[in-house]
Amino acid sequence: MSYKNQSEIDLAKILRAVVKYKKSFLAVVVLFVASSAAVSFVIPKKYKSEITLSLASPAFENASKKNFSGIASLVGIGGIAQSDSSTIYMAKLKSRFIKQQFIESNSLLPLLYSDNWDKSEKSWISDSVPKMWEAVRFFDKEVLNIRTDKETGLVSLSITWYDAEIAKQWADAFVVLANATLKKEFDEKKGKNLEFLKEQLTNTSNVAVRNSLNSLIEEELKKAMLSHGSDEFAFNTIDPAVIPSKPFYPKKVIFILIGLILGIIVGAGLALYVDKRVAQ
Repeated sequence: MSYKNQSEIDLAKILRAVVKYKKSFLAVVVLFVASSAAVSFVIPKKYKSEITLSLASPAFENASKKNFSGIASLVGIGGIAQSDSSTIYMAKLKSRFIKQQFIESNSLLPLLYSDNWDKSEKSWISDSVPKMWEAVRFFDKEVLNIRTDKETGLVSLSITWYDAEIAKQWADAFVVLANATLKKEFDEKKGKNLEFLKEQLTNTSNVAVRNSLNSLIEEELKKAMLSHGSDEFAFNTIDPAVIPSKPFYPKKVIFILIGLILGIIVGAGLALYVDKRVAQ
């Protein structure tokens, strides 16, 4: 007997058993669907707030970059303006450093591990205080999501949490922190560059080199001025985060469908089992 014929016979047996014990079958299906629906109502709700960003393109990055590179190479400090800022911005946004800084600056450990935190005593219930690396990993896996659209280059940053307002607040605050951190690092770098260039200027009498150094200093000052033009230093907000009105999880329809499928499988199996026992 072929596998196809055997499958048809087995399916026919299952269908006959289901029809024969349809009340029991339907009872099992209803039980599973009702249980799944109940679970979807009992499970704590999570809300997702999303913000859409574009990578900032400062004017100084597009102005005379090639000439600047040539001058820098001339005085032996090539590479000052050669870094790909977009790559650096994205790497920093996704970095462990930013996530840890966000958790620490907002004192999120008690919220992330609320089951182990005594609100009244404001202390940990157990002696094992959560490690920061564990919190960062949990935050990265369960709370924060960052993805980039390959076609448009737009960045979507979302926060998923049990409180809708907090989800929105964290999404906004995370972007603010990333911009502030990158801006601070930029200012520190430019400060060091200026110090170095001014030092070189005092140590040379060559007219051509001094002119080149003055041009470099002027470029660095322009960058420093432009960086203070907006708080959105690295990431511009295209679509701001909003307080979600509906929970992101659980999705009740999916839970009910899973319950329906499981109910059909278990109900059919039970009907077939009873039919065989009765036949024996």
